[in-house]
Amino acid sequence: MMTNRAFAWLLMGLVLVMSCAQDEGIGERYRAEQLYYQASSQYRTLQIDPGEFDAERSRQVRTAFRRIIEEFPTSDFHQVPGDGADVRSELLTITGMSRLNMADLFFREGRIDSAISVYRQVVAEYQDLESIGLRAQYSLALIYQSSGRWPEAVSAFDTLLENYPPFRETPQQPDETVLNIPGYVAAAYLSRGDSAKAEEYFQKARTYLDDITTRWPETPTAQMAQNQIVNTHIRQQRWSAAVTALERLAAMLPIGDDPPDALFMMAALCSDRLGDLDRAMDIYEDMLRRYPDSDKLSQAILAMGQLSFQRGDLDRARQFFSRVIEEYPRESEAGATAQYALALSYEFEGDWDKALNEFRWVVDNYPGSREAFAAPNHILEHYRQYGEEQLAQTAYQQALRIYEDIVAKNPDTPRALQGQWHIAQSHILMTSWEQAAEALEQLVQEYPRSQQVLPALISLGDIYEQHLKKADRALGVYQMILQVAPNSPYAEMAGQQIDRLQKTVP
Repeated sequence: MMTNRAFAWLLMGLVLVMSCAQDEGIGERYRAEQLYYQASSQYRTLQIDPGEFDAERSRQVRTAFRRIIEEFPTSDFHQVPGDGADVRSELLTITGMSRLNMADLFFREGRIDSAISVYRQVVAEYQDLESIGLRAQYSLALIYQSSGRWPEAVSAFDTLLENYPPFRETPQQPDETVLNIPGYVAAAYLSRGDSAKAEEYFQKARTYLDDITTRWPETPTAQMAQNQIVNTHIRQQRWSAAVTALERLAAMLPIGDDPPDALFMMAALCSDRLGDLDRAMDIYEDMLRRYPDSDKLSQAILAMGQLSFQRGDLDRARQFFSRVIEEYPRESEAGATAQYALALSYEFEGDWDKALNEFRWVVDNYPGSREAFAAPNHILEHYRQYGEEQLAQTAYQQALRIYEDIVAKNPDTPRALQGQWHIAQSHILMTSWEQAAEALEQLVQEYPRSQQVLPALISLGDIYEQHLKKADRALGVYQMILQVAPNSPYAEMAGQQIDRLQKTVP
C-alpha cells in the first residue's frame, strides 16, 4: 500500500513533468512567433511595394513560411498539455496563416494549381479553427472565379455557407464576408447574363438570410442579414420590396437619438425609384417627430425642400432650405446645398437678381464646398446662355479671380486641384480654347496622380482635335491615357479616338 509520503512525492513528480511540458509549449509558441514575424515582415515588403515582387523573392518568402510549417507540424499539437490549449490554438493560428500566405504567394506568381492545393489542405486540416478555414474556403472560391472556373467557384461558395456560421463565436459578432456571399453569387450570375441562375440564387439568398433573421432575432447578425436582404432586392431593382425590407430593418435597429440610415434610404427609394413623393415626405415628417434633437434632421429638412421643389412648390421649398441654413449652422455641407438650392429656385422662377445674390452667398459663406466651386461658373454660364456678353465677360474675369485665388492660397491641396479644374471650365465656357488647353495641361502636370487627370486628358484631347485642329497633339494626349490607365473606361474612349485619328494623321 502507498504511504502518504510516497504519494506526495509522486504528485510532486507529476506536477514537475506537466510544468516542464507547459514550458516547452510556451517556448514553441515563442519560437513560432519569432519565425512568423520575420517571414511576415518580408511578405509585407512585397505587398507594400509591388515593384519588389518577383518569382525569386516570392520563393524566399514562401520558404520562410514553409520552415514554420515543417518545424511545427499540426499533428504534434495534441502533445501540448490540456492547460496549454491556448498555446495550441496560437500555434495553429500561426501555421494556418503561414499556409494561407504561401497560397497567396503561389497565386501572385501565377501558380494557380499550387495555390488551390494549399487552400484545400488548410480547409481539411484546420476545421477546429474556423477563422483560418473560412478564409481558405473563401480564397478558394475567389481563385476559381478569377481563373474562369465559375461552377467550381459557386460550389466553393456553397460549401462555405454550409460549413461556416454567419458570425464569429456568437450572433453578436456578425461575419460580413459570409453574409454577403449569397447576394454576391446571385449578382455575379446576373453580370454574366444568366438571368435564370441569377433569379435562382436571389431566391436562395433571401431564404438563407430570412432564416438567419428568424433563428437569431434581435442580434447584430440578424440586422446585418436584413441589410443584405435589402441589398438583394436593390440588385434586382425590386424597389417596393426593398422599401418593405428597409422598413423591417429600421424596426430591428436599437432606438437612438438619430434616425437610422434605413429611413433615409426608404424615403430616397420612394421618391427617386417609385415616384411616391407623398410617402417620402411622410417618412421625413415622421423623422422630425421622433428625433427632434438630431443634427441629422438637417438632411431630412433639406430633402423635404428638394421634394417641394420637384412638386413646383417653390415657396415651401425655400422655407425648408432657409430652415436648414438657420437651424443647423454647424452642418455646413447641408447648408451649402440648401443655399445653392435657394439660388436655383429664384433662377427657375425668373428672379435672377435674387438668384445672383444667393449664389454669391454660397461663395462667401461656404468656401471650399462643392457648391462654392460651382457658383462662379454657373453665373458665367447663365449670362452666356442669355447672350449677355458684356456681363458674361465680367463674370468670366470674376470667376478666374476666385479660382486663381483658391489655387494660390492652397498650393498642392485638393482645393487647388479643384480650382485649377474650374479655371479650365471657365475658359471652355468662354470658348477660349488655347487658355483652356493650357489650364488642363497645367492640371495634368501638377497633379499627375489625381483622379481628375483622366477626365482632364479626355477634355484636352477633344479641345486639340475639335477646336484647335491639332490632330497630332490630340493623338499624343489619347496615347498618354492608354499609358496612364490602360484598363480604364477612359482608355476605351481614347482607343476609339486613336483609331479614328490615325486615319487622318500622317
